[in-house]
Amino acid sequence: SAIYLFGKVAEDMLRKKITTIRTETEQKSALLYHYFDKHEQYKPYVAEPFRSFTTIVVDTKGESGKIVKKLAEKGLIVAQGYGKRKDAHIRIGNFPAVSKREIKKLLAFL
Repeated sequence: SAIYLFGKVAEDMLRKKITTIRTETEQKSALLYHYFDKHEQYKPYVAEPFRSFTTIVVDTKGESGKIVKKLAEKGLIVAQGYGKRKDAHIRIGNFPAVSKREIKKLLAFL
């Protein structure tokens, strides 16, 4: 079943075209980085030009658990950081399966 599902995902990606997928991913990451660059408290953890388009890491000043929980209550899933930074960061996945509408919903809630 996993191979079947992978085949369907690949078909969808071929139908959509890689240039469209890249453009959409870059647009969504720009929305996220623009928001957090301007945020009073929460800032991108990674400086330009080293920022990822697909995983946006945000320094939450020790509030990641609270943020993750509140977002989950709204049906929005983000992850906490790793190791020592677990409570200081959230990680936002920006993959093709995540729509621009979902990104805007996340930002509106934050």
